[in-house]
Amino acid sequence: MVLIQPEFEIDGKNRVLCKCHSDYFEFITPTLDYFEEIYLDSKLTCLTCEHYQNDECYFKRSKIDDIEKRRKKGKRQISCVLCGQKIERMFTIVYKLYQEQFYGIKIPLICCNCLEMVENHQYFKESKKMMYLYSYIILTLTFFMFYLIILLHILNLPFLVKTAVFTLFGLLILFIIIKSFKRMISYRLGNKILKRYHD
Repeated sequence: MVLIQPEFEIDGKNRVLCKCHSDYFEFITPTLDYFEEIYLDSKLTCLTCEHYQNDECYFKRSKIDDIEKRRKKGKRQISCVLCGQKIERMFTIVYKLYQEQFYGIKIPLICCNCLEMVENHQYFKESKKMMYLYSYIILTLTFFMFYLIILLHILNLPFLVKTAVFTLFGLLILFIIIKSFKRMISYRLGNKILKRYHD
């Protein structure tokens, strides 16, 4: 059986498209409205391609399934190197892997939003704003956590009620702080990576 060698292109919206996808011509047809755009985005994956279903692509069906499984879990190695967000479009990941395996070219995995910011020379400015925002969120929530501890200490409530309230709000605050800290670190690392490429 002859395997289909994928060909890729990047469209005007910075989306990676596979020219060998069975629905490729539908992808490049201009969309009429917002809902059609959402529907089209949901089809920008190997899973909707006949070559995947017939297991005749360069990337075996088992490999595609593994990529999709890891992508959904938001594994670090298939997240955007500039912002840390989960890569939403499978073609972006497959394109990177194909370039590495077929041509030996290592390219960073970047989401469409970050790529657009990089092309418009806005990434450093926007990432700095996001780092300030996440720093502000962390400081505000840390202050609120201490305020909650003091408030519960002052209020004359049964111990079990205090424990339940602190556990509920405390875990929620802690979860948001950890997520914000991770995002802040991702943007900081993204800045370093992009500066290395610029230099």
